[in-house]
Amino acid sequence: MAKHAMWVSGYQVVSEDSGLSIERRGWGATVSFPAESGRQYWFHFAIPTPVVVADRRVNLTTVWVLFNTHSRTEIKRIDTWDGPKPIGKDQLNRHGDYSGTYDRMNRVDIRHGGMQLGLGVSVWVRVVDGPPGGPIELPQILFTAAGADFDV
Repeated sequence: MAKHAMWVSGYQVVSEDSGLSIERRGWGATVSFPAESGRQYWFHFAIPTPVVVADRRVNLTTVWVLFNTHSRTEIKRIDTWDGPKPIGKDQLNRHGDYSGTYDRMNRVDIRHGGMQLGLGVSVWVRVVDGPPGGPIELPQILFTAAGADFDV
């Protein structure tokens, strides 16, 4: 099988909370959150999906989300969708700077055969407490890209 990859820039991220501050740049989008610990937010990427190549449906193998959580945010879960059908819910506790590299921390392996309608990637982000006694920092996350690998 041949590999096929599709990506979007992080500046195309969409938030379910229209009140968040999203600063879009050519290299990504930085989201700033209210400082309230424990709050949770959903973000979504629509990944261009080659559902049929050479008369065959493609198989999803890997989803990537490139991010930098800064100090007071973490990614709790990444959900994947084939149109309205859920195909993966991966519980994570990921934080750190994975905004410019491919790493197991920003990868979710999935085996989904026969994509039908198009890939959606949903990212659940949680605001966490800062370090004890440390400065109070504004919680932020930077999304630089999201993408997927398909077997054709």
